[in-house]
Amino acid sequence: MMGRKFVIILATFLLALGASIYLGQQVQAAGLPAANAADQSVQTQPALASPLTAPFSMPLLDNTPALTITKTAQLDPVTAGNVLTYTLVVVNDTITDATGTIITDTLDSNVVFAGASDAYMHNAGSVTWDTGVISGGQTITRTLLVTVSAAYTGSTLTNTAEVTSTEGVGSSDTITTNVQTQADLILTKSGLPTTVIAGENLTYTLAITNNGPSDAQKVVVTDTLPVSVSIVSVYPQTTTQTGQNLGWNFNPLVPAAPQLITIVVKTDSALTATTLANTADVTSTTTDPDLANNSQTITNTVQTRADLAISKNASPSSVVAGTNLLYTLVVTNAGPSDAQKVIVTDTLPISVSIINVAPFTTTQNGRILSWSLGDLTASAVQTITIVVKVDSAVTATLSNTAIVTSTTTDPVSGNNNPILDTPVTPEADLVISKNDVPDPVIAGEVLTYTLVVTNNGPSYARSVVVTDTLPASVSILSVSPTTATQIGQNLGWNLGALSPGIPQLITAVVKVDGSARGSLSNTAAVTSTTTDPTPGNNNDGATTFVDAEVNLTLTKTDQNDNVTIGTVVVYNLNIVNAGPSDATGVILTDTLPSSFTF
Repeated sequence: MMGRKFVIILATFLLALGASIYLGQQVQAAGLPAANAADQSVQTQPALASPLTAPFSMPLLDNTPALTITKTAQLDPVTAGNVLTYTLVVVNDTITDATGTIITDTLDSNVVFAGASDAYMHNAGSVTWDTGVISGGQTITRTLLVTVSAAYTGSTLTNTAEVTSTEGVGSSDTITTNVQTQADLILTKSGLPTTVIAGENLTYTLAITNNGPSDAQKVVVTDTLPVSVSIVSVYPQTTTQTGQNLGWNFNPLVPAAPQLITIVVKTDSALTATTLANTADVTSTTTDPDLANNSQTITNTVQTRADLAISKNASPSSVVAGTNLLYTLVVTNAGPSDAQKVIVTDTLPISVSIINVAPFTTTQNGRILSWSLGDLTASAVQTITIVVKVDSAVTATLSNTAIVTSTTTDPVSGNNNPILDTPVTPEADLVISKNDVPDPVIAGEVLTYTLVVTNNGPSYARSVVVTDTLPASVSILSVSPTTATQIGQNLGWNLGALSPGIPQLITAVVKVDGSARGSLSNTAAVTSTTTDPTPGNNNDGATTFVDAEVNLTLTKTDQNDNVTIGTVVVYNLNIVNAGPSDATGVILTDTLPSSFTF
């Protein structure tokens, strides 16, 4: 500017002297922009045909300002999702001030305003600066920040800035910026619990994060589950699933909070101590600057636990000695894992004998029974039945213990060895029968009573007592076995313990009085301290009919065989009863000769 003023003053000075000059070249002060046709204050004129002489007429200078705007982008190419900085430079190329200047920048529809320098106004996709007066030769700079939409997949951004003034002069500049996309996808995976029990659930959690800056297009997440797990639930639902291969499609995946995927699986209960490895991957059609974090493999430790339980019951719950007893053993595996090499052992009471066992024992040593059940899967139930006969002599409670073991750790061992007590109730069905021989009996002859006492069981009969009250009209000749007590006609025998099935014989030989007539009634009874389920057969009687049989003999003699007529003759009559019965109502009749007078 100073250079231009110098030229003007010089020209005025020369004109004042009236000298003639040629203005044939342009003079420019160092450091100023080159003038253009609009703002040139010193113009190049053709050489005059003759020198100028005063008075001299010189053209007037152009006082219109000239505004030029230039726009540049900091990044080219810019990555979708990143911030792009535009720099706007406005130059007033003249010596004349520009007034009422306004800079306007119209944003591309694929960017979002992020800020600007100086005082600005942002409205409906455009940013304006009211720059007021821009002095001649002045340069002003404004900075505009925009964020490129992370979802933008186009190749370029177009942006136009313009400057206007009150004088009606201005300019615009359009810039095209190349756009690229990048999305740094990160996949992390966890599995809880880190140590899982075979047969229990394991939860895999996948977190897919897009660290941007761009949206990730056509994102595919894949997870191949171990073969020894089964799917319980998946959220969100898979896009594809083939066997253990799961896939999810996300399009797009924006830079934001992680996309979570939850997979709940149940581990195979048959697993033994081992590990489970699982790998998940994420891919996208968008360029990923760091592929190292797109895949992760995790390993979970597998342990085994099997809660084996054995229950035992007896049927009937209270058993009668001498009868059968059914033991039922129920082995259950509450899991969660399969129980390996399961063995059941049952030690029977000494006072029982085995009738039947199902399934057959693997080993048997006396009353110790064992079954090798192999592997028992989780939730499986194995039933074992044992039929035994209780000794008929038992009176005490039967105690039985069963034990289940396995090579797999049992978290609850308290239910592995129950003890079952079964009360024993003795019952003995005693029966007594009595017969008499002969029947009928002749009064005065011998009569034999036979008592048969039988214990029909099932238990031993304890403290057995037999009583028999003989008729009054008999007298005891012999008793076998010897009575324990005898009071008059009342006989008693203490037989002690009477085992089932073996009859006890008792005989009583009596003589019937000769005077007995009609019938003889006799009743015998048997009792015991052991409960008799059928007491109606504990008494039996015999009725013996009595016949009388006599053998009368009459002999008659006279004292002298030769008698004289008129003399007394004496007859002797002798009657003898040879029995065996008494002769009752005997009548003796003697008919005298007609020549005899009584």
